[in-house]
Order: sequence, then structure tokens, then C-alpha cells
Amino acid sequence: MDALEMPVGGREKVIHACGHDAHTAMVLAAGQALASNPDRLGEVGIGVRLVFQPAEEAAEGAEEMVQAGLLDGIVRAFALHCDPRLAVGEFGVVVGPMNASADKLTIDFGGEPTGYSAVDASTDKLAVDFNGPGGHTVHPEETADLIRAMSEFTATLQILLTGHIGADGTIEAAFGQFRAGEKMNAIPDSGRVEGMIRRAVIKYPIVHNLLQQRLQELKQRFDGLTYTLDHEPDADPADPSGPVGRPDGSVDLIHAIGEFTRDLDDALTERFESGKIVTVFGKAEAGYDINASHGAGTLTGTIRRAGVDKQEVEQFLNQRLTELKERFPGLKTQLHHDELVPTVVNDPESIVLFMKAIASLGPGAATAIQMSMGGDDFAHFLNHTEKSGAYVNVGIWSGEGDKYSLHQPPLGLDEHALDERALAYGARALAGTVLASGAAATTSTFPSSDRI
Repeated sequence: MDALEMPVGGREKVIHACGHDAHTAMVLAAGQALASNPDRLGEVGIGVRLVFQPAEEAAEGAEEMVQAGLLDGIVRAFALHCDPRLAVGEFGVVVGPMNASADKLTIDFGGEPTGYSAVDASTDKLAVDFNGPGGHTVHPEETADLIRAMSEFTATLQILLTGHIGADGTIEAAFGQFRAGEKMNAIPDSGRVEGMIRRAVIKYPIVHNLLQQRLQELKQRFDGLTYTLDHEPDADPADPSGPVGRPDGSVDLIHAIGEFTRDLDDALTERFESGKIVTVFGKAEAGYDINASHGAGTLTGTIRRAGVDKQEVEQFLNQRLTELKERFPGLKTQLHHDELVPTVVNDPESIVLFMKAIASLGPGAATAIQMSMGGDDFAHFLNHTEKSGAYVNVGIWSGEGDKYSLHQPPLGLDEHALDERALAYGARALAGTVLASGAAATTSTFPSSDRI
């Protein structure tokens, strides 16, 4: 049920790092408890359907189940989600919007491949490996936001070099390969850029020191970022006085991608300041040869919106791409902006039912939390039921050790990060909500034929 591929101990492994195994256990235990007390269910006159949904990470499972008719006739839908920020016994509750809408954003870039003029010049090989804590695209502030950091480097390096060394034409930096990430919604923990620096007259040590300076600046800006610089001087350096440059008509594709990415989230936040919006890329790929920027590249990520219209966001993105193409003649772009899941909105009456169940688990169990910018396709269930429902977070932290975010490997490995006592709390909350819903139905708050 939605195990995730994640790097653990230097190897790619599959792990439940978003709690899907715990969710399955909670629902199963709640169902077993209810099934073992058929008389109690009969007293409240309510039917129950247990739903074990696959493919939540791909944002496909819920809609497919709705289309298959598995939610037909359901009046209310209830769900729990693990929250590693809350301690065992605590439940995070929001009335109204609980989770933001989530969009998939893919941008294809193209243009004539970049080459170089046939002027002799010293040519250095350049490669930089970037590393930093990865995580979910809903919380880039808890990661190094690696693709943004890499984009900042590739977009500004030429300006840095010419600004410190001399006029354009004496030094040229261009990247032929940019690789990071595998999934749209997971910020990578490693990435690599490769390229060439062609220099006339300028000596290698000066360029190398500037590269180190720039990377140190980025390391200070992006928390947790580390890097390994591989800058090899030309084995047979030339000493020409002529220009170093690209032939007319070519497009420096990786430079263009970096320019688009480096401040996109800031620009969207400023434009839609009345709502909430988070834009992060989880996968970037362009080029395959350090000696030239090839004619195709792709960025893939997510946009998470609350109180922001999708069409207005799309118009803004297209405007930014138009401006980019004006700066980079010959550049071609294609925008794909698709809503994956709508907003999860908790129905007030359904939250009351959940609160009744939670109250029996101890004083202060219910905790008011902020709306999450993470999307969840449970929204499709809520939109298909007659009276909506509710989605509540269940605390899983033991109260000891470090707290982790969702989609971080320790969540499935550290007993303090996911305390199994939380499974019983979640199961009791779900079973209690069923009984509370039935009691409400028998008092004519809802039709007596309610099924949840």
C-alpha cells in the first residue's frame, strides 16, 4: 500500500515513509472491533464500509475507487493520517479546508543545441555534486530544496564570472547536463551538474576560487546543502586573445531552465499573496554530454494551492515562460498543468462526530492545527458522499527522540518516530466515530439508513 522508494544507508530501498502501513492497520483493527460487536452496530442502525485505498502517492487510487462504485451509497467518509509532529494520543483537527489542492506541473524545454565557436581556448571540465536532506515537496523549508539550489548555481555562474573577471567574451561557462530527482513530489537528496568553462587569458586558479566562493554562498543560503566540486584544468591550455562563445541560433537550455526555476516560488507567492501557494520541483533532467547543452529538458514538480485559482496560476506561468523565451531566442516551451486532487474540506457536523470519539480517549486529545499544504486524494471521497465527512491527523511521535517529516526514511525505521501505540488510538477513534455517527442517525440528525 504505497511504499516509497527512498535512499537508506546509501542504497535505494522501499519503505512506508508516509504511514500507509499504519493507516491500513488502524482501519483493519477498527473493522475487527466493530465486527466483533454486531449487536452494538445493530443498536445504532448503521452500516460500515472499510476502504483500503492504494495509489494515494500517485493521486490516482481514490478517483479510481469512486469510478468503480465503491463509494456509491456512502453518506459520510472518515479518514486518519499519521502526523509525526503530534505525540501519541493527540489528534490534529481542522474545521473547513484541511489539505490544499495539489497540481502536477511539468514543463518541457527545447531549442537548438548549444555548441561553441571554433576559437582556441583553455577548456576546463566542471562537475558539481549537490547533496542535502530530501523530503516531501509540501515542506521545502525542511530540505535543501536541491533543484532550486542547483538552478541558482547554473543561472548565475556566468554573471559571477564575467563580473569578477572581465567583459563577456573572455570566459564562457555552460552546462551540458543537469540531473536531480525521480518523483514530482519528493525533493531529491542528490543531484549533479556537468559542463565546461572555456577561458581566454584567464588563469585556472582565479576561476576555481570563484567557483568555491559561489558554492559556499549557496551552502549558507540553503540549509543542509553540501557539495563536491570537480574542476579540472585544461591539460593543454591555450592562451588566445580572441572571444569565447556560442554560435548564433543556439540556446543555452540549462541556463534557461535555471533562470525559470530559481525564483519561481517567490514570484508566485508574491503574485498570489491573498492565498497560499507552494511550488517545488522534484525532478529535473536536461542534456547528456558535458560539452554541449542539448535541445531538450524537463522539469516536474507540484503546485499546492489554497485560496488560489488554478487558471490564474496557469496564466502567470505562461507569462513567465513567454518572458523567458524573449530572453533566450529560439527557446521552446510546453506547459502541462493538471490538478491532481482538489481541496480536502472537513464538514463541521462530521468533525463533531470525530470529536465525540476522540473525547473518550482522554482530555486534551483534540488539538487545533493549521491547514496542510499537502494534497490528499481523499478529497474525491468527500466530494462523492452525500454529506461529505472528515479527515483528521493522528499523532505517532513517542515523545522521545527527534521529530521527522513525512517522506523521510526514519519514519518507517525509528520506533520513536512511529510509536505503534498510535495504532490503537487510531483504531479506537475510527470505531468510536462509527458509533457516534450511528447514535446521531438514531436521533434523526441523519437518515437512519446512513452508511459510512
